[in-house]
Amino acid sequence: MRKRQETKIISEDVAAMIRFRRSPLKFIWVMWKLKPQPIKEAFAEKVGMLLREQRYNEIEARFFEKFVKGRHLTWQQFVFFKAIEAAISGKGQNRITIRSGHGIGKSSSLAMLIIWFLFCHYNAQSPCTAPTSQQIHDILWKELKVWLMKLPEDVQNCFDYQSAHLRMKDTPSTWFARASTASKENPEALAGVHGDYILSVADEASGIADEIFNTAEGSLTGKNYLYVLIGNPTRLSGFFYDTHTMLDLAVDWCRLHFNSEDSPIVSPDFIDKIRRKHGLDSDEYDIRVRGEFPRAEMVDDQGYSPLLNESDLHFYPRSKNVELVQPIYMGVDPSGEGSNYTSIFLRDKYFGFIAFRAAISNPMNIAHTIVQIAANYNVQPENIFVDIFGEGARVVQCLPNDFYVNGILPQLKPDTEEDAKFFLNLRSMGYWNLKNALRSGFSLADQKNWKTQLLAQKYRRMLGSGKIQLKPKRELKIESPDDADAASLTFMNTLELANMKEIEMKYKRDIELIERGSTGQ
Repeated sequence: MRKRQETKIISEDVAAMIRFRRSPLKFIWVMWKLKPQPIKEAFAEKVGMLLREQRYNEIEARFFEKFVKGRHLTWQQFVFFKAIEAAISGKGQNRITIRSGHGIGKSSSLAMLIIWFLFCHYNAQSPCTAPTSQQIHDILWKELKVWLMKLPEDVQNCFDYQSAHLRMKDTPSTWFARASTASKENPEALAGVHGDYILSVADEASGIADEIFNTAEGSLTGKNYLYVLIGNPTRLSGFFYDTHTMLDLAVDWCRLHFNSEDSPIVSPDFIDKIRRKHGLDSDEYDIRVRGEFPRAEMVDDQGYSPLLNESDLHFYPRSKNVELVQPIYMGVDPSGEGSNYTSIFLRDKYFGFIAFRAAISNPMNIAHTIVQIAANYNVQPENIFVDIFGEGARVVQCLPNDFYVNGILPQLKPDTEEDAKFFLNLRSMGYWNLKNALRSGFSLADQKNWKTQLLAQKYRRMLGSGKIQLKPKRELKIESPDDADAASLTFMNTLELANMKEIEMKYKRDIELIERGSTGQ
């Protein structure tokens, strides 16, 4: 009798494992008590048909009932796992590439996927990578631990969680998931695994170098593998971009697209914040919210696109008497006696113009001019921004002791954590904010230099971080863009006051490094 009961238990365990292997959704329900967001009865037939035909991107949020946190997977997570089920059944592609906005639950989805794959496939191996250590270790791997701790205790005890590995205790050397940062110096991030069951995961895949993906192909030689790429679509080049756009790859890849506007778990405040900061028609809104690639505009061989188009520029006649309204901002790009010009730019919220331009100047003269123009236009010192690299530091030293302006080193990163996520440095941020102002109707006094200097500016999103990076000035093939630089300074919004003692203490090392090395960023 006892033997018969043990046989029955073993049979039930085998049957359960078979069901789990066929359906991660069944596994998720049994392990975490999460069901997919319910489909509205009126759309049940339509959703079923779209799933069968694998027309995943035609499934819409309006087809589903209200989402309940702690009880449901979102409808977008449901679609993702249905694509996984189609892949493992042999009815769909086992290469899945997902472009998405922020906050849709991709890290939790990947964590559940990795746990399911390891638990249900003997000696499975899962290399996982992302462009930065923060993304792979601090986000994905921590999310993995969160979901492990929610497993039933007997299942949880099958796993050994480590800082860079998740191992199955039965055969830890051959049954594991592995976290490693993707870099050109580490092309093996998705390779170096061999077995009957392989799950390769690339998080924030748009920022991963092609070398990593090229090397990964060598590990995907068997039948039982899954290859999942996911991330914000930040760049108009690279392997991730190709998987979504190249017609030749359409037969190999299941292409999914998830918009944060349609997610039941994305805060409306987050969406509104991106809208207010960057605008509905901005690349940032497309990338971070809509999950769309930036608009393709003449990309050069280094991946840089024009920052501005001629249609973005708005001019008013120089003869027009424009009276600036408070607050008024001043940007100062000083020069010495070289080929560059000293340029002083004034603006309010609506208009801007060059108030002073000189080919030959010295720190004392520039400082005197700053004070004089500030008095004439009632510009407060805290609204004055001076580039303090090189000659600029000496200009600030010549200002009156109680005249504290903003000292800017454009090569440094932005002051706030949020801006530092978007921009490589203050120069990138200043020009980007100037672009947004111009596209919102900000006007400049007409002069011949504006078009030459502004239309020459180019940008790209950095490999790895996706941050905005301007093309170095030395590569623009124009004379130094002094007027445009002066204008961009007023959009850098730094809070640092240029008391020279503070600057020398805080920036001494940075100034030395910059003077020794690159000045192009």
